[in-house]
Amino acid sequence: MIQSDPTRMYLKFICHPDIQTWCGTLMVYESDWFTDDILKHESFCVNGVAKEFWYELYSKGDYSPHYEWLYKLSHNCTSDQKNRCLEPEEHKRTKTDGIQYVHFIEAVMNAGEQVDNCTHPNG
Repeated sequence: MIQSDPTRMYLKFICHPDIQTWCGTLMVYESDWFTDDILKHESFCVNGVAKEFWYELYSKGDYSPHYEWLYKLSHNCTSDQKNRCLEPEEHKRTKTDGIQYVHFIEAVMNAGEQVDNCTHPNG
């Protein structure tokens, strides 16, 4: 099988300086017609304002000439320490051929829907 060209992704999540330690679980996925492909799934805790991720991703695709990139971030960067699920309002689209670049930068303080954890993209 021929490996697809990579998408290089940078994500930065910015909390509030008053929150000394916050944690989260990040799912990065490529949205397909039939099923979404989770390419990264990791948990973290950070002592500081921001958490950054750099990924080189290879997606299987769905016979479309584009990839549609999304993430779900379950986090507790909140004033009440309750979990929230943050998702971008729109996907980032890249071509399937050639090296592509995607950036997501989000302020996460109290952002997202209040839930225990984000749901899996496929339900």
